[in-house]
Amino acid sequence: MPRTRSDKVIELKHKLLRRIQEGFFRPGDRFLSIRAITERFEVSYQTAHRLIAELCQEGWIERRPCSGTYIAGQRIKLEGVRLLFHERARREGSFGARLLAQLQARLTEEGIWFETAFAGEREGNGVHHRSTESPLGAGTQATERAKESRPGSAPATAARLYPVMWECREALSLFSAGRATAGIRDEDQSDGSAGMQAVHQREHQGVRHGMQSRGRTSAQERDAGYGPNAAEIAAVAATTQTLPEYALLLHDLGPSGLAGTFVDSISTDDFSGGLCAAEIMRMRGHTSRTAVLAGPRKDYRSIRRVEGFMSLLPESHEVWADGWFLEDGLRAAPLLVSGNHSAIFCCNDRLAEGILRYCAATAQRCPYLIGFDDAPVAEELCLTTIAIPWDEMVESALAVVRKRLRGETSTAARQILAPRPVIRM
Repeated sequence: MPRTRSDKVIELKHKLLRRIQEGFFRPGDRFLSIRAITERFEVSYQTAHRLIAELCQEGWIERRPCSGTYIAGQRIKLEGVRLLFHERARREGSFGARLLAQLQARLTEEGIWFETAFAGEREGNGVHHRSTESPLGAGTQATERAKESRPGSAPATAARLYPVMWECREALSLFSAGRATAGIRDEDQSDGSAGMQAVHQREHQGVRHGMQSRGRTSAQERDAGYGPNAAEIAAVAATTQTLPEYALLLHDLGPSGLAGTFVDSISTDDFSGGLCAAEIMRMRGHTSRTAVLAGPRKDYRSIRRVEGFMSLLPESHEVWADGWFLEDGLRAAPLLVSGNHSAIFCCNDRLAEGILRYCAATAQRCPYLIGFDDAPVAEELCLTTIAIPWDEMVESALAVVRKRLRGETSTAARQILAPRPVIRM
């Protein structure tokens, strides 16, 4: 009859499992050797060898002759791109529509398979839809396959597509949670092992980097509350099969903390753009009676553009719009125009269009305007604007896509591009 395993060895097995599951390992990464376990945890060589053998049998790690112990599994090879954009990108002439069109064109030129999906809230066929399932996977109500850039079958799962996201906070939150947390603690343990509960606060749901459980721990360990049970193993497999390893965030800063190591980002220096607008106004002689029409108060980009502008012209009148569109500019226009301002900085071109159209409709003098983005409407209206470097943003995104599709696993990078002024009047 085999000897009962001691609490120390059971606890050590659990620690090794936790190290594998929550240590941000990737398949193929080197794991602790038998000798290292012996020395670090003060157990016999035979015990360490037995634990390593069990972990190998359960599918967590693998031994390579004359090489060592490594994390088991094969890294999922990305086969294409999933462009996940907010519904606003459907709006003709919008920032999102332009960015999406340029990305689609370049991916097609490069022969990279992609699909386009839209997430968020929208009205359709009399029904109000909101994405409530995984916005990173196919088949949700508020996502839609829009285009494929090459013939052939689609990748088998969403995990084989590299997500490129714009204005999809729900998707970003899901990705960040899946990549930066280890799941939830199981506090409903009723096995009577109260003396050991503080040691094994189990968090097995969020296993990283494509590792999949192909077995289970011994019945003795499961009964004692150590190691994953069948439900946890299933949750681990489901998580790793539906979440890709990396993601790219466009026109926004990447998340901080643990998730930041997995989310590449390409954004614009919004503070610098706001400062550029103020400098242009001052060069044109507008040093007083200036105003700024900002976007939504909670939008980080709007906040930074206002801060940049106000750093040079701090006495300017601030007005905050509810959104970024023409109608939002039209609603704010009466207040700004009646204020007898000589110049107004609008935090995007659609807001500036609203003021121009209001002044034309009411036959009032239009203040000197500067927009932001260099959207197509800016050229139509001959509007001076602070231009987002569109081509550079798209090419930078393409470079990141190529890198991830090649299988590179370097830590995520944040690129911040400098905007440039486009003087039109």
